[in-house]
Amino acid sequence: MKAAVIYASVTGNTEELAEMIKKYLEMRDIDVVSYPSASFHYHSFRTFRS
Repeated sequence: MKAAVIYASVTGNTEELAEMIKKYLEMRDIDVVSYPSASFHYHSFRTFRS
């Protein structure tokens, strides 16, 4: 299974939470990538196929 965590953060709190979510999913053998919303583009999912 694959997952993407996309977040927006001004103070860094949401980024920290996104990293916690990513680590939690990775512990369950899920392939995870995380992107700040400002640098994410839907074309990124083309390289994210199983």
